[in-house]
Amino acid sequence: MNKNEGIEEFNWAKEFPKACDENGNFEGFDVVIGNPPYTYFRDIPKNERECRINNESIERNPQTVNRLTGYFYEMGLSKLFEKCSEPKESNTQIGLMFTRWLNKKSLGIEPVNIETFVKTKENAILKGGDDVLLSFAKEKFGYSKPKGLDFVGRFNGKYVLGETKFITAIGGNQNNSFRDVITTLTADFNGAISVGIIDGIPWLKNKSNFYNQITNEYMDLNIMSSLVLREFLYQL
Repeated sequence: MNKNEGIEEFNWAKEFPKACDENGNFEGFDVVIGNPPYTYFRDIPKNERECRINNESIERNPQTVNRLTGYFYEMGLSKLFEKCSEPKESNTQIGLMFTRWLNKKSLGIEPVNIETFVKTKENAILKGGDDVLLSFAKEKFGYSKPKGLDFVGRFNGKYVLGETKFITAIGGNQNNSFRDVITTLTADFNGAISVGIIDGIPWLKNKSNFYNQITNEYMDLNIMSSLVLREFLYQL
């Protein structure tokens, strides 16, 4: 018992007997799984990243494995459990949040199913998951990218296809999210209008390079905040 804190010290042999030797000494786990990861991929030195993508490299790099294991030991079980229960990054949740936003008629109309969408020529937003939106884009416009879409709509007789991202930081997955939007915007939509709906730090002029890219290199692309999406759609 730890008299200072009044809590029982963690007993590895008791809690994880299969991870200890016959004398009760902790030897380690075969694998540790968590979602999201306890440490970001970008925070691991480049020479150690190979172990994350090549199983054979684990046997070839015992010192690297020991260093990575050291990260987990340093965190301790409490911190590991805390990290394992953290919500996913914002950019991985934005698709669902955007769908809910659309369903609240934030753009003035309620999304409709595929049957209703194809029968009418009026303003409409296609309701459905990634498979529904992607299938429609492929059949109607020959969209060839494997990545799904977050928005398919028709306003003033013009079809609009788009992807949405919420970027909260610089680097890692956030940079990949920005590139995903650019990839979608530069795809061949055969007559449809493509939009990139981005919110977060890219609109802070002095906080990241995203703003410079949007206002210079990609100024001819339809990149906008969801705050002005409604005005954009109705003026088409």
